[in-house]
Amino acid sequence: LKVTNDMLKNKAATDQAIMNAAVTIKNLEAYNQTLENENQHLREQLEHCAEKKKIDDKLEVLRKEVEAIDEELAKRMAEMDLMQELSEKMKLLKQIDAQEGGQKENESDGDDVFKVHTREANE
Repeated sequence: LKVTNDMLKNKAATDQAIMNAAVTIKNLEAYNQTLENENQHLREQLEHCAEKKKIDDKLEVLRKEVEAIDEELAKRMAEMDLMQELSEKMKLLKQIDAQEGGQKENESDGDDVFKVHTREANE
């Protein structure tokens, strides 16, 4: 009887140990799944951060290109302003030349008339 009782106690202890081990295994599986989910979430965040970094790097390159274009545009606008100013001054110079040319023609016409009158008087 004592042997049977000891065997039953051993059997009960073994069954209890198996149940405890099964519960522990289930808890560990649940914890493992939680860790895997968290790991997946962290990988997705890392992937997102890496993608964001790539986009930020590309944006930085584009910003620098835009700054360079803006600088070039400012230079070109200044050149255009200078060209416009130069064009206006050229027009003024042409007008002045035309006016002076007209005055010289009038003076030379007057000189020609004077020469003709002088020649006629001398003849």
